[in-house]
Amino acid sequence: MFRPFIKILCLFLPCSLAAQADVLSAGGEASDPSGTVSFSVGQVAAGAFAGTGGSVQEGVQQPFVDLSTSTPEGHPLRARLWPNPATGFLVIELSALPGPDLEYQVFDEAGRQLLSAPVNGPRTTLPIDRLATGAHLMVLLEHGTVVGSIPFIKKP
Repeated sequence: MFRPFIKILCLFLPCSLAAQADVLSAGGEASDPSGTVSFSVGQVAAGAFAGTGGSVQEGVQQPFVDLSTSTPEGHPLRARLWPNPATGFLVIELSALPGPDLEYQVFDEAGRQLLSAPVNGPRTTLPIDRLATGAHLMVLLEHGTVVGSIPFIKKP
């Protein structure tokens, strides 16, 4: 009975001994009179520690990105974009008649402006067949001020 346990232990022991190994692309160490810091690029583990002298967050750090896609409060314009995901065209449907200075702009994931045109009525069709496949953002502007934005996906 004890013998199968020893076999299983011998089988999994090498896996646990190599659990702390990471393949790193770069690393280094920096020091000054107040202390020493070592770093590595490409690590997959992360942790956070706090003490009386401060806090440290180790591991891979990701920047916080805030993509606001809401309409400012108090604005009466309500827009609907369909079909989503789309292939050849999109329809912008407005709840009220647009003002004379309402326009749409379409941006790709890199923030490049791809399309721009005025919105002429409560329903506007825009061709997207020449856009690249992927995620895009349609922004509605009135007098040059953003009044709403709607993300959409262009299918192949």
